[in-house]
Amino acid sequence: MSIGTRTTLCAAFLALAFTAGCYPRPKAVVWLANEATAYCAAIGGQPDSRADSKGHQFGFCRLQDDRICEMWTLFQRGKCVVPRSAKGWELFPY
Repeated sequence: MSIGTRTTLCAAFLALAFTAGCYPRPKAVVWLANEATAYCAAIGGQPDSRADSKGHQFGFCRLQDDRICEMWTLFQRGKCVVPRSAKGWELFPY
């Protein structure tokens, strides 16, 4: 192999090595916790969610005294409100 060919191959290899690190890395996905779910767990409750017959998802918090509260209302207002879509749900069996 001639010196010119070696030089060309070396230059190509070095160029490839330098540009390999230039591609952007995929950004890490950061998942944020649902504040209402975290609050429910922090006060000793058991967070859960169910979907109604139309597929709408509703979150609720089962407190230690077995009350079932709408999760966001409990978090935002600090009071337990029975989920309005609880009718017909099988909330209690686990």
